Amino acid sequence: MMKPGQGLGARFARVGCALARVLFTMGGPEARLPVLLLRKSTARLGPPHTPPDSNWSHARESKSWSGLPLITLLCILGFSGRAFADGLADEAELHFQLGTSDYQKGEYTSALEHYMLSNRLVPNRRVVFNIARSFEQLKRYPDAHRYYVDALDGETNAAAIDAARGALERLTPYVALLDVKTDPPGATVYIDRKDLGSRGKAPRALALAPGKYRVIAELAGYEAASSEEMTVKVGSVTPVALKLKRIEGKVAVTVTGAPKAAVRVDDETSAPVCTAPCEFSLPVGKHELFVTADGVAASPRIINVVAGQKLDVGVALRPPSGVVVVGSTEPGALVTIDGKPAGFTPAVLRTCPWGRGACASAGRDMRRKRETSWCVRAARWIWASSIWCRNAK
Repeated sequence: MMKPGQGLGARFARVGCALARVLFTMGGPEARLPVLLLRKSTARLGPPHTPPDSNWSHARESKSWSGLPLITLLCILGFSGRAFADGLADEAELHFQLGTSDYQKGEYTSALEHYMLSNRLVPNRRVVFNIARSFEQLKRYPDAHRYYVDALDGETNAAAIDAARGALERLTPYVALLDVKTDPPGATVYIDRKDLGSRGKAPRALALAPGKYRVIAELAGYEAASSEEMTVKVGSVTPVALKLKRIEGKVAVTVTGAPKAAVRVDDETSAPVCTAPCEFSLPVGKHELFVTADGVAASPRIINVVAGQKLDVGVALRPPSGVVVVGSTEPGALVTIDGKPAGFTPAVLRTCPWGRGACASAGRDMRRKRETSWCVRAARWIWASSIWCRNAK
């Protein structure tokens, strides 16, 4: 059971009151107001190192009792309920403002911590840009380069694009770049070891400190690929191209009922992958086979391809058939198809050959008969026709 004072509201209250005490020591409301503002895209766009306004130094020296209303407000909000305490946007905004405050004071490591937490709570490219600026101030240029690339990815604002590109140009002489491309593209890229975490998806330029590295690439459905260990130098760009091999299994198709047949995979209207009997490769997983020849066909087959294994599939081709429903005014009448007994009415004949035939229905006393012609028509691989044969009066 949660003890008194351990709830989310109480925790947020303690954080709010502590923050209020810090802000109170910093000065008047001019210095404290930004903490209570929501993050605006324009406020988060530019570099976070913008010098504070002229009142900042004065605010730090001024310790007035005007801070009391703000302290009261923050403490009240801390107890105002779960909805406020659980708001990720509010928490992200708080860390953003704290990060900006630390950055302006030159406390870049602390600013970096707050920016990263803000971005983890509510991802935002403008915060990523500020993370990059913090790394740059700490002279961690490879990390700064990586976050500038992330900030540029998907950005549409012209000013933000220019700022990120300018920063990348500024940092390029201070980093070693790996220009990683994979075939197919979209593979997740790692440096040296997977347990160190990914560096994004290819194609991608990776900024590193000078040294020796090995690039690893992974993509679902493909075998992992890795490069040879390479030495990179500051100010240089080293291209890395990795081709990933698709994970596959073998499928061998044989047929009976026809000398050869077209084999299609997953789409019956696609071009044949081969003419059976044949063997071919497929990605691992479930697939649907369509095997057809002139005048004969087979129902679609579901197969499961296993990596590195060969799957033998035998397909029996038969002339297309359909369904004929036969009824009569006198139940139990004998039904014949082209002179051969096929059951008693009411009857559902599921293997009638494709084309035209004759249906005959005879009463129990075999004295009353009625013959009807029928035609089974094609609809994909199922042919169907429904008729009623009635006894003659």
